[in-house]
Amino acid sequence: MGKKVYRWIMRILRWYLIYVLIGILVPPMIQQSFTKTSMAPYMQKSLENSSTVVSGDSVPERAAVLTDNEDALVWRLRMIGNAKKSIVYTTFAWHDGRSGRQVMAALHQAAQRGVDVKVLIDGFTAVALTQNRYFRTLSRDDNVEVKIYNPVPVCLLLPFRTQYRMHDKYMITDGQTYLLGGRNTYNLFLGSYGDHHNVDYEMLVDDPEKSGSVLELEDYFKHIWSGPYCRRFSPHYVKSKRSAGEELDSLCSSFATLHPALKKKLSVESATIPVSSVKLISGQVQPSSKDPIVAQQLLSLCRGRSRVLLQTPYIICNREMYEGLKEDTGSAAKLEVMTNAVENGANPFGCTDYLSQKKKILGTGTWVCEWLGGQSLHAKMLIIDDSTLVIGSWNMDMRSTYLDTELMLAVDSKELASQMCRQYENMRKSSRTVSPDGSYSDGTDYQAVTMSAPKKIYYGFIRVISWLFRYML
Repeated sequence: MGKKVYRWIMRILRWYLIYVLIGILVPPMIQQSFTKTSMAPYMQKSLENSSTVVSGDSVPERAAVLTDNEDALVWRLRMIGNAKKSIVYTTFAWHDGRSGRQVMAALHQAAQRGVDVKVLIDGFTAVALTQNRYFRTLSRDDNVEVKIYNPVPVCLLLPFRTQYRMHDKYMITDGQTYLLGGRNTYNLFLGSYGDHHNVDYEMLVDDPEKSGSVLELEDYFKHIWSGPYCRRFSPHYVKSKRSAGEELDSLCSSFATLHPALKKKLSVESATIPVSSVKLISGQVQPSSKDPIVAQQLLSLCRGRSRVLLQTPYIICNREMYEGLKEDTGSAAKLEVMTNAVENGANPFGCTDYLSQKKKILGTGTWVCEWLGGQSLHAKMLIIDDSTLVIGSWNMDMRSTYLDTELMLAVDSKELASQMCRQYENMRKSSRTVSPDGSYSDGTDYQAVTMSAPKKIYYGFIRVISWLFRYML
């Protein structure tokens, strides 16, 4: 009897593993065409208007770009500390490091002041975060509601949803001011902790009349927040809740010492400049294969422009994405993409795919800057004709295009575009540029780095096997 039960259990496990493998690997293969897309009504207006970002329509909004990780943390703490009515905090990854805990402490204090706090996190990062006593304490605060997008327990039952993640990163305070970009909530992205950090950007936007892009972002948030794929997190018990709450309160009282910039009474208005237009670029949000709507809108913005500069951590394209690049290089005088040099990148899959696909990328007429600046490039940015600046979470890869939720923000401002052009040109000094004909030119500060033998072997192995699942990268 015992052997029979054992055999049945093993048989069920084998079939379950087959079910999981099929569920994980097969659905992402269904990549929607660039020419055949369908979308929810709330996105139709965004797609139709994406090509009119540079139309000059007057919008009473102000914006700035945060390029420094310490500034990014300080602005989060400042905005949360100044919030009077509501806070929306959405992120893909959130770790309990020094910066991550400070954000928890600030939100905890805001909730105690009576501010309505809504937190939305992706299901993968939630696995560890929801076990953290500080986050659990925050989740049980009055005025705080936490939801998890596509949680892992659901994915264990429905493995065909596993690969679809929420990659958005934004924060809205009082329905007026928001941050949106590519930064996750931990030390690599926020604060000045340690020798290693990621280079990333985000937009700080103020909409005084609460009638412009902030409404688009709030509509997007409400749509995803109310979806059946988001589950509320409310722990029934928190070990040492009182102690954790006291520690968070104590941490809040030390913010001014940890970050002297907080002592300055800096307003959002004084830190931003007026801009002509701000447009949210969004895609579908359901945990299933998505139409490439964000990529379409970005291509639409670039079409017919004279120069496009793009920063992306990775370049992982399929045939239709390569055709989109060809279309851009055919209609624009120059398309240049800056990405991590293989010796510099933090993602081995992205680096090895670039080694395998470099000829195809150059074959589209694209110039490539391989950045070797000591840190890892995580920024996602386009500068179009030195007048339109686009920043957000979309990577130039198939995961961002077909699998994950993504947001980009397009701002019509020559001043901000000029600022980021200077940033780009400064980084170009530490890059080697590859022209479409395959010739190289080194920047003035470029210093070649030799990869170690173990790393070459590791990259070689990944290069061999990654073609099996590159559609998920």
